Amino acid sequence: MKHRSIMAVAVVIGLLVIFPHGALPTEAQTKALPEASEPATSLPSGVAPSASTHSAQPSDPIIVEYAGQIGGPTNAVALSGSTLVLASGPSLLVLDVSDPTHPIELGHLDLLGSMIRDVAIEGDVAYALTDRVTIVDLSDPARPREIGTYLGSDPDAQTFDVSGDFVYLSGATMSIVDVSDPEHPILTGTYSTSGRVNTIQVEGENAYILSYRSLEVVDVSEPSRPALIGTSELNSSGVDIALEGPFAYVTSKDAIIGDLGSTLCVI
Repeated sequence: MKHRSIMAVAVVIGLLVIFPHGALPTEAQTKALPEASEPATSLPSGVAPSASTHSAQPSDPIIVEYAGQIGGPTNAVALSGSTLVLASGPSLLVLDVSDPTHPIELGHLDLLGSMIRDVAIEGDVAYALTDRVTIVDLSDPARPREIGTYLGSDPDAQTFDVSGDFVYLSGATMSIVDVSDPEHPILTGTYSTSGRVNTIQVEGENAYILSYRSLEVVDVSEPSRPALIGTSELNSSGVDIALEGPFAYVTSKDAIIGDLGSTLCVI
């Protein structure tokens, strides 16, 4: 199951606005930041700056060329202890958030494929969903490295969950992938739902699957033979779910009017 920290996410997202990817301070840089300099003396009212204050003259050509991309939309985040992984465009950032007010980038890994849609951490391993599932070794957070790839995921999958040695993927169906050998992930089982899977959350031996207008509870104690054990109809399309004790808290929205028709259901 994914681990998240609302406080850490809020701080990291805020600092990424100030320090885009590639500009977050490293641990060494935070110890060597210069003292703030004295503010520049302001000019008297009505006095314009002299021409010598401008380094470029109007006649100087300015050439701007696209060189590449650093960073991108921050679509997903996962937390394990003081290590946070953040999906930033096509890159996976690894941050130390032991001091949540001063997150420090430890390392990053650029992935092939489209933008990262979802991430998860299980132990020292991170999982990133693009048009595939990439498995990343975080045992050395400063040097995250790709150790495995699962190419059989639905190309339109938007989310997944990880529990133990298995990855549970959304899509037209729920796919269960054995990642006990991360270098050779294997499809173990599938479950056909009543509609396209929007969200999956695994708790114990059960997978809670939100699809169009339904919540399905599936027994995954035998990953090769997932079995439906209960279902609840929704008035609109399921978006996300939180579990606490015997209750499921489900957000949903109308497929036609969108956020204007958002609701919270307690099941």
